[in-house]
Amino acid sequence: MNLGFYDYDNPLNDVEKNIEFINTNVADTYLIAAHSGIGKKAYFNDLAKLKINDDIYLELYNKKMHYKVIDITRTLKNGEIYINNQKGFLYLTTCDQSIKGYQLTIIASIY
Repeated sequence: MNLGFYDYDNPLNDVEKNIEFINTNVADTYLIAAHSGIGKKAYFNDLAKLKINDDIYLELYNKKMHYKVIDITRTLKNGEIYINNQKGFLYLTTCDQSIKGYQLTIIASIY
C-alpha cells in the first residue's frame, strides 16, 4: 500500500476520509486504522492476509522502518485498542471482514 499520511491534527487524518494515523504518545510506536471491505475508502482489504513473521515496511517522517508481524488479534469492535507502552511497535487495525462486529489488529515489532 502506498498511501500518504496526514498529520495528527489535519482534518483529513480521519478513517472516514483516508487512513487514520493515531497518536500513541509512545516513541516509535504507531497505530494506523483504515476501513476494509468495499468502497473507495477501504484501504486495508488485504490486512487479513498477513501472517505471523510477515514483513511490513513503513516510511514515515523520512525514516524507513522494517517490522515483523508478531501477533494477530480479533477483538470485539468497541472503539478501543490495547497497545504495549514500549517503543518499536506498529499496530494496524480494521473491521474484521470474517467475524461481524469484531476488529482485526495486526501487531508488528521493529526488526
